[in-house]
Amino acid sequence: MARPPVLDRLLTMSVKQRRDLSLRASKRTQAVDGDADEAQKILDGIASLEFEMFRDRRITVGLIDWEPFEYQHLIRGFYNDKEVASIEYTDTHGVSRKEVFRLSVLGQIHDDLIHHVADARFLGSDIFFDRIHQD
Repeated sequence: MARPPVLDRLLTMSVKQRRDLSLRASKRTQAVDGDADEAQKILDGIASLEFEMFRDRRITVGLIDWEPFEYQHLIRGFYNDKEVASIEYTDTHGVSRKEVFRLSVLGQIHDDLIHHVADARFLGSDIFFDRIHQD
């Protein structure tokens, strides 16, 4: 399959444009037609670009180096440059919508949504520490 043309425009997109593209692509990865492969390539392209963009600005919490939150769709956490956790920005906060961040650590999604990205970072780092020290 050819490279999706949108990947050539990623550098010129704002964070909001990349976030919206990422949200659409995430939904399309569930498609049973050929769109799932292209959607995954788009997500991989965004992840690669943001990995480089945020590499020198990561925030260390416990053992995890987290990407800064600039309203992108996915905030990744790294341990020795290996992605071990993520925080998904699911929606904007609202009067009836306070918890908007979905945490995943070592591929396991945390049961509850979280209100603040900082709280998600701390919880994710604690969970990661506990998991790698279980043995």
